[in-house]
Amino acid sequence: MLDATFVLIGATGSRVVFAVVAVALVTALFLVYRTSRRIGRGAAIHTFTSELPEYVDIGSWNTPPVEMPMKLKLVSVDVTTQAFDNLMFRLPEAMHADLPDEVGTVVALRWLDQRVWSLGDASGRKWTGRVRVVDLASRKCIAEGSFDGAAPPQPAGAAPRDDVYGERPIAAIVDWLVSLPQASARERAMTESHPR
Repeated sequence: MLDATFVLIGATGSRVVFAVVAVALVTALFLVYRTSRRIGRGAAIHTFTSELPEYVDIGSWNTPPVEMPMKLKLVSVDVTTQAFDNLMFRLPEAMHADLPDEVGTVVALRWLDQRVWSLGDASGRKWTGRVRVVDLASRKCIAEGSFDGAAPPQPAGAAPRDDVYGERPIAAIVDWLVSLPQASARERAMTESHPR
């Protein structure tokens, strides 16, 4: 009877050890994957550094859009901070550019925040994203939109020390960009054979 108990405990103990090792391995793989994606994003953005001024100064925000399909691939820039915006990494991989030569369209973003509540010295702020989609070759705006983010959470108790922000409307912008008409494969091939 005693031998059977030790065998049962030994079997259960090895299952526990196996489960712990398996969880640790999955966690380590996830962390390596997430880190490599961040490094990859940084490297991808670094390849566009010399083109950033051209992308940021892509055209007037006052001209109405013209009707033409979007040429893949895209790069996104925040014109206020004059930096690349990580929105492009939320797009399907087939849509965002990895190299400057792949860029056919620039997604220019202006992030605006608006106070929706105040409490003490802090305020709750909601993001609005103004978006212009601009054909890089012609420098014409082909679509524009404005997207409101989520309202910031109301504090339940003492006033917060700093401003509280709601989420940016990234998912809504990505869905909108994916839904825009895209140039056909033939049109894209013609553009690639006659670069700007």
